[in-house]
Amino acid sequence: MKKVLVTDSESRKALCAVRNLGTYGYQVFAGSDKKINMSRSSKYCTGFVRLPNKTDENSYINKLKKTIKEHSIDVLMPMEDETVELIISNKELFEDTHTLLPDYDTFMIARDKGKTVKKAIKHGLSSPKTYFMENIRDLELSISEIEFPVIIKPRLSSGSRGLAYVENEDQLLSKYREIHKDHPLPIIQQYVTGNFEKIQVLVIFDTNHELKGVCTYQGIREFPIDGGPVTLWKTVSLPELENKTIKFMKQINWTGFAEVEFIVDHKTGEYFLMEINPRFSANIALAVQLGIEFPIIYTKLALQERVSLKGNDRYERYCQWLIPGDLLNFILNKKRYRQEIGYFFNKPKNLYYAILSKRDFKPVLIHILSIFLNIFGNLKNLKAKLSSSKR
Repeated sequence: MKKVLVTDSESRKALCAVRNLGTYGYQVFAGSDKKINMSRSSKYCTGFVRLPNKTDENSYINKLKKTIKEHSIDVLMPMEDETVELIISNKELFEDTHTLLPDYDTFMIARDKGKTVKKAIKHGLSSPKTYFMENIRDLELSISEIEFPVIIKPRLSSGSRGLAYVENEDQLLSKYREIHKDHPLPIIQQYVTGNFEKIQVLVIFDTNHELKGVCTYQGIREFPIDGGPVTLWKTVSLPELENKTIKFMKQINWTGFAEVEFIVDHKTGEYFLMEINPRFSANIALAVQLGIEFPIIYTKLALQERVSLKGNDRYERYCQWLIPGDLLNFILNKKRYRQEIGYFFNKPKNLYYAILSKRDFKPVLIHILSIFLNIFGNLKNLKAKLSSSKR
């Protein structure tokens, strides 16, 4: 059976991939710089490879090459933006294995939020009004033209890192300068108000840019509560939006997996493209449970095997990222007792879990352990900073 190396194996999407591939008999190796991680402890994991931290790019690439050669890896499956970018940027070094990734320029259309918006506008997709700055002076000169409130968004980031909501010119100038230090020249985008829901269209394309898998979700809860990764989501039917997404991704010659995120008003049909995540979604578990097995599709396409198109026709199926995502939402959500779908009780029968599994329970325990270790590590670092500041 073929061998697959799944990187960034501490993540829940990597665990989903390891389980999915292992169920079909693939030999799955988990790679990470974190010794304690979920995928390594899964019964479906063949072996673990300790990788350097990606901040040392040369060491990371060299170790990845060495691992592929030593274990005769057939398919390399990167899970995070930074890893995908490293591999694409050094594709000539990975000719001994198979991947399913776009070329660098196409990847950056999705990776860079500024490029995403510009390309979306060009191809007729709706996007919130966006302001692009070439330097800080540009912002100072054009600030009177900006309609508030707005969101400052780093061009290259994931989750809620670097995001800031601002309501006036003074806030914008100070926050923009602050974010600019770590995330150069972020975009400024209209804050859209109304009855909008977060929608994610998950897609995968072959090397000929033909669709081979699609599934659409609606986010129900998030953490952070006012905008972050979804912690509870469900499948929905939005064929028109799916078709727009597929057409757009074909127009930019996409290869591999992507998560395309919108906000949608179901009553009016109004929608806005928010971003494209050019790597495996953290929320693939629900699609996999419903038979749209993105890790299997990726592997087969990378190996140039024939794959039939897989789409979802089962709606109102739910998935919960309980620990720590939805648990944190429960702790901090003032409306916790007014939820249509409960956190621990009053759940629909057709609900699945992102991590919890009776058949493969050890990763759950390791995940809880890693959370405590992270909390302890953060507290230790905070204590050290406070101690040094008093000197």
